[in-house]
Amino acid sequence: MKKIKYAQKFFVFITAFSFLFVSLLVSYSGQGSGQTEAPGKLSKAHRHLSGKQSCGNCHAGGKKAKHVNCLTCHKELARRIKAGHGYHRDKQEDCEACHQEHRGENQSLIQWEIKDFDHADTGYLLSGAHRSVRDCDRCHKPANAPARKYSKSFLLKDSRCSACHRDAHRGNRPVCGECHQTIDWSVDIW
Repeated sequence: MKKIKYAQKFFVFITAFSFLFVSLLVSYSGQGSGQTEAPGKLSKAHRHLSGKQSCGNCHAGGKKAKHVNCLTCHKELARRIKAGHGYHRDKQEDCEACHQEHRGENQSLIQWEIKDFDHADTGYLLSGAHRSVRDCDRCHKPANAPARKYSKSFLLKDSRCSACHRDAHRGNRPVCGECHQTIDWSVDIW
């Protein structure tokens, strides 16, 4: 009977030791190479970066991605941050706080609800008739956004009135606000 209890204790000890040894070995081998297993698939926007050889483009030594690595590819955002313009003007650190990667191909990197978005945070206040526009795509369309291969951009190349509105003056009156207001586009000239 004592031999069986001794054998059971020895088996438990060997199992625990083996588990600990293998865990340490896996952890150590991952640290040395700087490569670890991805926590999940990349989004469609970044799937072209998949593969262990590409991990180092965003991560160093298996650690969290640094914002400077994001801004290496997202040059238009980097330019706007440096100039202090747009939504990201004060969000130059910790991109992963809002854009969480490795959650799967079909997950969006934009984690906010359009209905809850405060457009004033972009530095372009929607006033007058613009406040009633519910379809963001009326202004934020691919033709007026920086080119992207894998996703849509909400950045605008041009925020002037003529980017969304037909210029009835054919460029002869370049400052729309001299005559028009966002409350009512019509002008009482009489």
